Amino acid sequence: MLFLEQNGYQESGGRITMVKIYGTLGPACQDEKILTEMFALGMTGMRLNLSHVTLAESGELIGKMKRAAESCGVKPQLLIDLQGPELRTGAVAEPILLKNEEIVEICAAADWKTENERNDRCGDMDLIRSGTDQKDQKVVEFLEKNREELTETADKKKNSESSLVQNRTSAQRMPARIELPDITIPYLIPGQEILLDDGKIHLKVVENPENRKMGSGEKRRYFAKVLWGGLLKSRKSAAFPGAKINSPTLTKADLENIRLAKEMGVTGVMQPFVRGREDLECVKNALKEAGAEDVKLFAKIENLDGVRKLEELIPEADEIVIARGDLGNAVHLWDLPSVQREISQKCLVTGKPFMVVTQMLASMERNPVPTRAEVNDIFHAVLDGASSVMVTGETAAGDYPVEVIRYLVNTVRSAEKIIRGYKKYIWKFQSYSKDRRSFLKRLSLFKLLCIVGKVIGFSEKSSDELYFVQNWNGHETHFLRFIA
Repeated sequence: MLFLEQNGYQESGGRITMVKIYGTLGPACQDEKILTEMFALGMTGMRLNLSHVTLAESGELIGKMKRAAESCGVKPQLLIDLQGPELRTGAVAEPILLKNEEIVEICAAADWKTENERNDRCGDMDLIRSGTDQKDQKVVEFLEKNREELTETADKKKNSESSLVQNRTSAQRMPARIELPDITIPYLIPGQEILLDDGKIHLKVVENPENRKMGSGEKRRYFAKVLWGGLLKSRKSAAFPGAKINSPTLTKADLENIRLAKEMGVTGVMQPFVRGREDLECVKNALKEAGAEDVKLFAKIENLDGVRKLEELIPEADEIVIARGDLGNAVHLWDLPSVQREISQKCLVTGKPFMVVTQMLASMERNPVPTRAEVNDIFHAVLDGASSVMVTGETAAGDYPVEVIRYLVNTVRSAEKIIRGYKKYIWKFQSYSKDRRSFLKRLSLFKLLCIVGKVIGFSEKSSDELYFVQNWNGHETHFLRFIA
């Protein structure tokens, strides 16, 4: 089975292990014991989202992951998800509750009036301490000495202000502020929609009457109406449907993370929002300069450019990632299944491994048991030929990271039983793989025999055989994939 061997699949103990299973590192699974349980269940490796942390800051957590994997006899696989051209909201001290019909203010990262205002919003005295010159040391010492008294005074003021706010009408309340990258500001025109946190929050830019009265040198203010509200946390994705925002392929932080990749044991780099071959070439060059040419490159398809240019991306990437979160913002949600199908089909035809990710078990962030639809989704992703599946927030920030992996692994294995059960048919047709025309002719005859057998009840397995032939994408691609 040459294809299986070339793509990292193996047969062990009579079981074909096909699909690689990844979790995501985060606060919910930072305990080494939890990580060990996850690897013991069958997890292949883990992803680290570098939109929230740097690789250098994650050394301790990565060390725990490696030790947990090795204790279970698993060679640790570490994927890093770069920032790339992905747009994200700024950091917030506390999650912001956005209500439907509410008006919020949008500002650029550099638009905070003063550094002190920014520090106040973050609520971090250490930021003040670290950014202070020696001449201000006395001020810092005074703040530290009188911290309790000042905090008490500030709390009283805050409570007083809070009671005042509560007594105001919604029209009188100060609007919440959402920080977006500077590059997005020119696109904040009335009517432009903004999708935050994979589309969970939906905003629409509205006209600000104050802008009409402003002079030429004054700064514009931008506001948006909340169409679908929710709880907005730090560093969540931001999408602007219909707007073409040309962000750089790699940020300075990305280049630094790539430089450390080999040293930190990274096995794969995930490039988000791939727009064309040039993006992947840029990442490859960065890996080469860092001496990490052996690190695999994962191309995340999560915009229309990536879908349209998939044919030119497939040769440049080691694996294609169907990232359904932002991809679901780029197309109508009801069109997402067909787009996923289209990508998987093109990958299968070319023999390129692909991964399915995002909201695989989203309900398990807060529930110990998944929905029927979720396990069905995973099952069919495997039958459609996925080489890898990945969960994100479910293990990074969810309440049940171990149970998530348990359900993910068992569902994948349930799908693999079909492949294992029909292994004899793969071997049967292997001899015909060199002659495609002869192979397809014989396969068509096999289909016919299955139909006849099902009709006359000749064989108890006929219906299963027919399902296998007819439903694996409705044609011979899967057979060719396994036996090529």
